[in-house]
Amino acid sequence: MGSVKIVRSPADASEWVVLFKEKGGKSFFLISDDDQVCSYVTLDAAVQELDALGFARAEVLF
Repeated sequence: MGSVKIVRSPADASEWVVLFKEKGGKSFFLISDDDQVCSYVTLDAAVQELDALGFARAEVLF
């Protein structure tokens, strides 16, 4: 895995989404079991989700 970023949702700027970027340049959103992009109302909620998944580091982009 290249990097993990928390960014504003392209669909709703009041929400946050998680973006995984591979070293090869491909990017992927974190998705739910029903193939929907996971979005979070607060930055804290996005960070808590990454922590629960075992990630120790993420970059936040405003």
